[in-house]
Amino acid sequence: MTALVQNAISWGFVCGRIAVLERTLLGFDFYNTLLGHEHSEDLLRQLQETPLRDAVTAAGAWEDWSAIIDRHFYDQVASIRKDCPDERVPNLFLMQGDYQNLKRALTGQTVYPFQHAVLTTEMLNACATRDFLAVPSPYRETAQAAARVIEERSLSHLDLVLDGAYVRHLHESAHAVQVPLIAEYYDFYALLRSITVLWRSHLAGGSLSAPASHILPLGELSRIIRDLVAAADPKQWAGIVPGALGVALARHVDAGTADAPQRFEGEAFDLLAEIARFGRGQVFGPERVFAYLCALATEAYNLKLIVSGRLSRIDADILKRRLRKPHA
Repeated sequence: MTALVQNAISWGFVCGRIAVLERTLLGFDFYNTLLGHEHSEDLLRQLQETPLRDAVTAAGAWEDWSAIIDRHFYDQVASIRKDCPDERVPNLFLMQGDYQNLKRALTGQTVYPFQHAVLTTEMLNACATRDFLAVPSPYRETAQAAARVIEERSLSHLDLVLDGAYVRHLHESAHAVQVPLIAEYYDFYALLRSITVLWRSHLAGGSLSAPASHILPLGELSRIIRDLVAAADPKQWAGIVPGALGVALARHVDAGTADAPQRFEGEAFDLLAEIARFGRGQVFGPERVFAYLCALATEAYNLKLIVSGRLSRIDADILKRRLRKPHA
């Protein structure tokens, strides 16, 4: 079992705040009721029982609810960050906003809607003009590589470049925090992301070495990823991937269906939730903050899935199968 950080009294205030906020996390009963609504007005009315109530009042059924929920999540993380003695923990959740904003800057979009961990509006505007001098590493190197891809009109590779850089940066940053629980979580997450990228490339008849080149290097996980590429056939991968993730992969890889990677990913995210939930046992410390932010991220995913899905008339049973296990 992963050890928890001891004597983390400096985290007392933010953990006290989180002890209150945890009571507002949504559970399966809420999601089941939300899934059951046939009419958009009933669905949006129930959202008024959540912290999204202000957004619901200002928006309508036609709004981009995925973007609204994302912005709300990022704003909540940014609020928690103000009270954290080490901003690197909440920054793990804001980093994706940096990469989303960076893509917008490089592709000529001048609005950056996502909360940032590091990249300010000034830095993003500079990236838009291909001036990378003031951009810190590793964002600078990523922006330069992505700009080359755009110049070569190889836009199909742009997401591979940015996604690979994001996973590497996230994994490295998680280990830099020096909290064993967080390092364990992102080892699992980075390997999960790598497997699903390679698996989908295989199903599409593409190369495995090309997506792997954008993911690597990935610390001690590099050997496993290279072994997956060398094995080529996903049916051989379960013996390469260690622990619970390998067991989950074995359950899905033989299915031979197009949605097998998605089903594997869903089970793997529930396993990630179990790792994060262990942090709730810490009264004061970074683990308690991390566990809450993981729960908040799961809540945002579930709300986006249900609200956007039901407004698009997707069957409730299909959406229910894709729900991630809530932490509440």
